[in-house]
Amino acid sequence: MPGVPDVDEVARRLDAGERVTAIAADLGVVPRTIRDWLHAAGLPLASTRSRQRRGSLLADPSWLRERHVDDGLSAWAIGQELEVPTDEVRATLERFGIERPPAHPELTAGALRTAFAGGETVTSIARIVGVDRATVRKALRRHGIENPHSDRYRRKAELDDAEWVRARYIGSRMSIHAIADELGAADNTVARALKRHGVPARPRADQAVRIDPEWLRRHYVDDRLTLAEIARLSGTSRSTVHRAVAAYGLVGQGRGPGRRAAG
Repeated sequence: MPGVPDVDEVARRLDAGERVTAIAADLGVVPRTIRDWLHAAGLPLASTRSRQRRGSLLADPSWLRERHVDDGLSAWAIGQELEVPTDEVRATLERFGIERPPAHPELTAGALRTAFAGGETVTSIARIVGVDRATVRKALRRHGIENPHSDRYRRKAELDDAEWVRARYIGSRMSIHAIADELGAADNTVARALKRHGVPARPRADQAVRIDPEWLRRHYVDDRLTLAEIARLSGTSRSTVHRAVAAYGLVGQGRGPGRRAAG
C-alpha cells in the first residue's frame, strides 16, 4: 500500500486545477484515499480558487455545449470532471437549453407516433432504424407512448370505450369473467372499467339465469354454438343455457340432422 505523499503538493496540484481522480491515478490510489489524506492533514479538498474555477465552467454555456454536445460527455461525466453533483449539471444544461441530438432521430416522440400512424410496428421500426426491439420499446417508455399493436394497448383502448363495455356487458349479457377472457385481462380490470363508466353490476342471481334471447338466438341458432360454448361465453353454466334455450323455444331450431349437437 503506498505511503502518504507530500500532502501539500497534492493540495497545490488541486489548486492548479487537476482533478482528484487524475491525481489518484498518478499516485496509484483511489480518489477516496486522496480525500482521507487531505482530511487528516486538515486541508480542504478544494481551494476557493479551484471551486470558483469549476463554478465558472459550469456557468459557461459555450464550454458546457462543447463538452456535452461536441465531445458527447454525459451530465454524469461532466459532473465527475468538475466534481459537482450530476443533478446540478443536468439542471444547468436544462437552464441553458443544451441538448445533444438524438442518436436515432427515428426514435423521437414525433417520429414514433408518425411511424405507428403509418402502420409500422415495433419490429419494423427496429429494422428501419437498425436497432433491436428492446431499444425501440425503451424509447416508447421514455416518451410515454403506448404501442398500438400490443395486446395491452388493445385492452386499454376497448375498456376505455364506454359503448364497447356496455355492448358486451349489457347488450350481449356477457359476464365480467367472459369479457376478461375475451381481452386476456384480469376480472378486476374489467370490473374497474364497468365502475369507471357507471355501468351497474348485475346481481349474481341475475347473471346466472338471465340471457338475452336475441343474443342467445344468434349464437345458438345462427352460429350453432354448443351449450358448453355458450355457457363459457356468457359466464354461466351449461344447465342455465339449456333452460334458457327451452324457455325461449329455441330447442331444435336450425339444428337439423347432421348439424352440430346442442351440447
